[in-house]
Amino acid sequence: MSDLDRFGRINLVVSNAGIVIDGLAHERFLINTHPWVLEKFAVKARDYDEYISMMRAGRAAELAKSAG
Repeated sequence: MSDLDRFGRINLVVSNAGIVIDGLAHERFLINTHPWVLEKFAVKARDYDEYISMMRAGRAAELAKSAG
């Protein structure tokens, strides 16, 4: 079974549970369930304006896809 949905974007619940359990076992402060989240978090911390631009571009792309 793949860890990702049919679009290759989302971890399945079972995979996330394993990631969270491992993070708790290692007493991690920030438990990341997907590499995308950590990447965006780093951009947000480094340059908030870049983060907002990136999020807007992603939303526009998703809206364009759903529009057909």
